[in-house]
Amino acid sequence: MCSKQEVTYGLFLTLAARPIGALIFGRLADRYGRRPVLMFDIVLFSVLEVACAFAPVARHPPRAALPLRHRHGR
Repeated sequence: MCSKQEVTYGLFLTLAARPIGALIFGRLADRYGRRPVLMFDIVLFSVLEVACAFAPVARHPPRAALPLRHRHGR
């Protein structure tokens, strides 16, 4: 079970990642077009979602799952 501090840290990472991702993918979309960037984003999201599913959450939540969740804004 996660402590209140770990949950707060996870929420912070989620909220911090979204505007950063919007800046990165927004600039890429302006440069290369929306469709290729969207396809890349869907593939990246899928890969990171699978990585989160197999992260050892029970033993080390902050070390394994939270950085992965940060990378895809969840």
